[in-house]
Amino acid sequence: MRDEQEHPLTPPTMRLRTHSYSLLAALALAALPTTSLHRDASAQSDRRTLTGSTVAIYDLAGRVTIEVGTGNDVVVEITRHGADAGKLSVDVGTVDGRNTLRVIYPDDDIIYPDMNRRGNWDFTIDRDGRWSGSRSDRWGSSRRYRVKSSGRGTEAWADLKVLIPPGKRVDVNIGVGEAVSTNVAGDLSIDVASASVTVNGHKGSLHLDTGSGRVDVRDVTGADEFSSDAGSGTVTVRNATARVMRLDSGSGGLQADNLTADELTVDVG
Repeated sequence: MRDEQEHPLTPPTMRLRTHSYSLLAALALAALPTTSLHRDASAQSDRRTLTGSTVAIYDLAGRVTIEVGTGNDVVVEITRHGADAGKLSVDVGTVDGRNTLRVIYPDDDIIYPDMNRRGNWDFTIDRDGRWSGSRSDRWGSSRRYRVKSSGRGTEAWADLKVLIPPGKRVDVNIGVGEAVSTNVAGDLSIDVASASVTVNGHKGSLHLDTGSGRVDVRDVTGADEFSSDAGSGTVTVRNATARVMRLDSGSGGLQADNLTADELTVDVG
């Protein structure tokens, strides 16, 4: 809206430029994705503590960052996103001898707008929120889920920040999203269906299993075992030392530099 009382010393060109900037700013705000605005407004956060030397974490959709923690326990900070974020629940308890955190999704169709590519991903998940062939699958207690970038369904996902003190054994399982680990010391396993995995500095054994997605690993030391098994996607490894090292890429490039191992196996489809 234009001010009718203009300053007599203001050149017409400057007045026009000011109005243009205001219009551009309004257009830029109007063009922001409604999903991002809604996600920020509906975010819900809490944290859980996992005791014991061995823990497991399961999240069907979201971004997981893994960092160095303090104290004796693994701490997980959970941030729920999406229009239906309130429908997500988190269960923590001992399962198969491990303290296990599971993000529970209530409906079969999950909308995750931040998927790195379009399409659908189908999962068979136990009622307790786990997958990867746990024993309860044989007793008909599993449930099928579909994660997609848009359409009908429950719009909800959970981003996790996992803080791991040195010496722990942690198993992180992600359906769709992203995993980033930085300078963790311990035995770490990351298993994803469709997600990129980035490891920047790791001390101890490291196991990566990806169905689809880029893998980028740098600076692994002190590992008894280091393995990376990628179904599809480029695998890059820089500066890794392990007693036993296994690199497997089904479809996609494999780039490696400065590897040290007593036993090295490389398999490229």
